[in-house]
This record gives sequence, structure tokens and C-alpha cells, in this order.
Amino acid sequence: MSTVTTVLGEIDARELGVVLPHEHLLIDLRSLVNKPDPKDHPEFYEKLNITNLFRIKADPYALEDNALLDSVDIAVEEMIAYRNAGGRSVADVTLRSIGRDPLKLREISQRRQRRRLTMSCPCWTAAYMWNLTISAKNFRCRKTVKC
Repeated sequence: MSTVTTVLGEIDARELGVVLPHEHLLIDLRSLVNKPDPKDHPEFYEKLNITNLFRIKADPYALEDNALLDSVDIAVEEMIAYRNAGGRSVADVTLRSIGRDPLKLREISQRRQRRRLTMSCPCWTAAYMWNLTISAKNFRCRKTVKC
């Protein structure tokens, strides 16, 4: 029997069902975003809302608030919606340096009725640490390590 290690323990791989293979349920990219002077660009520091949503349509990092997903409650709501659409499993690939939190992922999995949630721990080269405006083609995976 093939097994998969989830944040709640090992399961039979046949239980995975439909899998989202590359997700970031919780992530903090604020340290990677260039922060303008608040006097010159006060809009950058606004909380994301319906009146400034247009800003992130053109540039996802136009508002610092859009570089942060840290709500367990929202992640649980999204996982429930995914389950209701037929999804069963999620692979979270968030790096430690941008907010990977095993305990919160475990809580999300438990609160979403023990759905399958895996957590990987990839490592990236220095190219990853560049400004987020760099094209994804400049990012290279170095290796995956045991956590």
C-alpha cells in the first residue's frame, strides 16, 4: 500500500481523490515587496477592500495588504468551498521564509473535517529572493528536503 503523509498523519494514497497540487493557504510576502515612502504612496498601505480592488488587478503587489494571507478562519472557509466543489486534498508548498506554519495547517485540516492536507518544505535558490516583479522563469527549484 502506498501512503501519503498529511499534517494529521499517514493515509492510504487512494484516499487523496482530487488534489490541488500547489497551494499557499497561509503566506506572508510582505518582506519581498518593495515598500514605497508612505508620503509619496499612501495607497500602498491601505487595507484591501472593494474600493481599491482595482489596484491589485493591474499589480497584485500594489497594496501591501494583498501580500498577506494569515487567517485560519478564511483558509477553513476556502477549504470547505473546495470540498463542496468535489475537492479532497491540498498540497501546501509554502516556504518557511514566507510563513509556513505547520500548527496552523494542522488546525485548518482538523477544522475542515479532517480533509487531506500535505505540507512540503521546498528550498529555493537566491533568485527567489529577488523583487517579485521578476518573471517566474528566473525561479529554479534547488531540491526538496526533509522537514
